[in-house]
Amino acid sequence: MARMPVLFVAHGSPLLLDDEAWVDELRAWAVAIPRPDSILMISAHWERAPVTIGATKPVPLIRDFSGFPEKHYQVPYPCPGAPALADRVRTILGPTHVDDEPERGLDHGAYVPLVAMYPDADVPVLQISLPTLEPAPLLELGRKLAPLRDEGTLIVGSGFLTHNLRAIDWSGGPPPEWAVAFDAWAAAAISKHDTQELSQYRARGPGDGRGAGLMRARLARTLRLLRDALARAVGTPDYAAYLEHERAHHPERAPLAYAEFFRRRQDARYGAEGPPRCC
Repeated sequence: MARMPVLFVAHGSPLLLDDEAWVDELRAWAVAIPRPDSILMISAHWERAPVTIGATKPVPLIRDFSGFPEKHYQVPYPCPGAPALADRVRTILGPTHVDDEPERGLDHGAYVPLVAMYPDADVPVLQISLPTLEPAPLLELGRKLAPLRDEGTLIVGSGFLTHNLRAIDWSGGPPPEWAVAFDAWAAAAISKHDTQELSQYRARGPGDGRGAGLMRARLARTLRLLRDALARAVGTPDYAAYLEHERAHHPERAPLAYAEFFRRRQDARYGAEGPPRCC
């Protein structure tokens, strides 16, 4: 049996499934590697200690996003569960270091890239939580799980190297210089398999300090209390409902464009100074 690779995919929002180039790229990637017997997904959208094992049977997907077109709430991904893989994870990590959440389905960080990569949803999938955001224990977790690669399991990490919705130029301008510099630094370290360099990204990462600073704030868990986006943004849960609300109650004013609506929802949910989060 060929040894499976380990992948890291930038999943972005559910809107990426409308991006033909992104879907084609991930699909080509999946075709180019050996077909896995199972997939172990680790998404940036599920943090829980200790390592927690999600559903091993078909359960509803977690639509952990809001304000998107209705069709994105209807995307199916009825993949089989992977109970045998869950048992292997328990064996590898030890029963005292693993918890279970048997009704937790795949979140969008897990199923969105899989829709692009394996659209037939015919490969068993297991999602586990990120037990911490500290690099050293995560590297150790990776080393412990590495033998799964020789057992037909594709290990996939899903997230972003940098993430700050408030720094996005919604008009389509270039990305911030600090993000470009950090991406280039990370790519160079990855190409050299320099895990020591990567694990020290807070001290060694380039840029003007904003990129590493934002991630330090994230890792230090300086989350403000989450406020109800409905109340703080526009008083409605999605863009279609917002437009209907504006027409009915505020016909005298022009409605927000979708991008501005989405930005305000994120600011309302996480606070202007809070850490960046997707959806």
